[in-house]
Formats: sequence, C-alpha cells, structure tokens
Amino acid sequence: MYISSEVDLNSKAPSFGIAGGIPGLKVCWAVKAVRNDLWVQKYGAPIEEDKAADDRGTYQQPELYGQPSEKQTTRRAMPKLAQDISIARP
Repeated sequence: MYISSEVDLNSKAPSFGIAGGIPGLKVCWAVKAVRNDLWVQKYGAPIEEDKAADDRGTYQQPELYGQPSEKQTTRRAMPKLAQDISIARP
C-alpha cells in the first residue's frame, strides 16, 4: 500500500489517497498538529508529566470515570512550561 495522493492543504476539504495492496487490508493513520498560538509563542508548550506517586489512582473528576468522590485528587496538575524546562527548542 502507498499514498497515491498527498494532502492538499489549500483544498476546502483536505484529503489524501491510498492505493495498492490486496483487498481487505485496513489502513490506520494519526493526525498530529503543533500548536503555534500566541500563548505558546510567549510561554512555550505545556509538557505532559507523569502523576506524582501519591496522586496515582486518583482523578480530577472521578465521577466521569464511574469512581467514588474519595478518589478525587487533592491537587490540580499544572503543566510545566517549556521555558521552565531545559529542552532543545527550534
């Protein structure tokens, strides 16, 4: 299988084509984007972090996951800013 036509970003309905392969094959893809809004330009993109050990198994809104209120975390996770972390940025 191969991409027979790439995405045309100037189109009102961007699409791409896949061709080749044998009948019945399935194709999966992911769409990714990089934020470039004013907030990110000024402060950097938030970095996703693992929960602290004592927060694991808790939820910010446990009711959404069918969990009891006792499983609510006592803290709100605040994302670190890229400028606060020593990372290579383009």
